[in-house]
Amino acid sequence: ERVLSVHTLGTQAYWDRESAAKMLRELDADKIEVKVPKFAEALAERHTAIDWKELVTRTADYIEHLGAMPDITPANLATIEQPVRWGVGDRDHLVSVEMTLKAMRGCANGELVVFPKTAHPLETVNLDQFAASVKQFVLN
Repeated sequence: ERVLSVHTLGTQAYWDRESAAKMLRELDADKIEVKVPKFAEALAERHTAIDWKELVTRTADYIEHLGAMPDITPANLATIEQPVRWGVGDRDHLVSVEMTLKAMRGCANGELVVFPKTAHPLETVNLDQFAASVKQFVLN
């Protein structure tokens, strides 16, 4: 009743133990700090209200929970009547085009948009293309 539509980007809709395990491999704060220090610095700059390592740990805990007890199921996704535009990057290594397509097909009013040359971090999306997609979706 409160939401007219939703536009996502790189959103994992379906969770199971396997998909959670894949995502959890990416969420080790110590490994991030050693292997991708620039990303660690970006996380520290972006998340000033909470220590980025704690944020990564809390996110990992939540993903582990989702793998065991998913919040979104095919049954409740099918009950969403509002339009949902499922966006994904064609180079997203965490959320695949195929999984996003499955989620889109699970919604009565779902649609798919694939952003070229776009990986998982939000910073990789072309903001002009993303803004145009959101604007077109919301105004229609």
